[in-house]
Amino acid sequence: MNGKNWASSLFYAIIISSLAASVGATEYCLANRSSTTGQVCFPLITGQHYNSGTVCVWITAVDLRVQYTLGPDPVGAVCTIVEAHLWVGLNLEDVPMTPSGNPIPGQFPYAVRSLNQKTYTFVIPLTDIYGHDFDPTAPCNDYIFIAAHSVVSCFYSATNVTVTQTGWSQGGRFTDRGNWAMFSQIYVLCDEDCNNGGGGNATCDTAFARSPSASNCFLDLGMGFERWGWTNGPIMPGTYVFALYAGAAQCNIVTKGVLVGSVTVIYQTNTVAIQYSITVADFCIHETHAYAGSEILPKIKKGKNYVYTVAPGQYPGVHEELDCVTSDSYTFSGFYGQSIYVVAHAVVCGHYEH
Repeated sequence: MNGKNWASSLFYAIIISSLAASVGATEYCLANRSSTTGQVCFPLITGQHYNSGTVCVWITAVDLRVQYTLGPDPVGAVCTIVEAHLWVGLNLEDVPMTPSGNPIPGQFPYAVRSLNQKTYTFVIPLTDIYGHDFDPTAPCNDYIFIAAHSVVSCFYSATNVTVTQTGWSQGGRFTDRGNWAMFSQIYVLCDEDCNNGGGGNATCDTAFARSPSASNCFLDLGMGFERWGWTNGPIMPGTYVFALYAGAAQCNIVTKGVLVGSVTVIYQTNTVAIQYSITVADFCIHETHAYAGSEILPKIKKGKNYVYTVAPGQYPGVHEELDCVTSDSYTFSGFYGQSIYVVAHAVVCGHYEH
């Protein structure tokens, strides 16, 4: 490992463990949309397209553990993990990045090199994530991001060739196009939710508003985006109600999307009000990001030019660190009755049944 004072981290972890034992420990467990509580695993994707193993995450009273494991070797090959780099945190803005938004694995705080193993586990004290004044209730109903990078090498004896590829835990992309680096997201449950199996499966997922009559999937715009979601419009002054779908990968609302609420858009000549509402029990909002404007998508400056983006963190409206709310709203102005487009994104957490 590099960049961490492990003696200090261990000291604080022991203190927290001792205090928890004396006052009644908070029980932690993990979940995401594809897993019941406990250990959460993501595919380890190498070369952008190949499922080469898993990255599994679990939590104890004092630490978070992230295990890289390769799957069966390809025919005629012997594969090993030669490097692993890991970032864990509460805010993706803290990831070491280039000015264009690409992560820099070499600057991640946890790293191992010259490994040559099939599996490796990082142990991250909770004090590293939440600070040395860690409150044992802090992780409850919170979500944690991980960026798990690896270098996987496969030796093919028949041809005496070694193929080396980069790998990432599967999840959302840091940038819309170009670099395919990904981050994964987990949700922390505590006590009763753990004991009850999370009351169903706990979800922390991205959600987008979809107009029933005027929506365009990002994937179908012909701009090279690989992130799902919808831009809605063009619309004129009036009142509109859009459905809010979570987890609708590939914009699939039939077999993948979960309808969790609605987004009402009230366009009154010069102002646009965007109002989020969760209508499904046991779901709530942790973040929202919104855009309203005459362009089909928001634009950001890249070098000397302005380019379209679908990355929610770059929308003009940003409300983060919301405390599990069931409603949120924005007001934009300066439209003067022209046709506009609306993009409404949220991070929604809660429980659902398969």
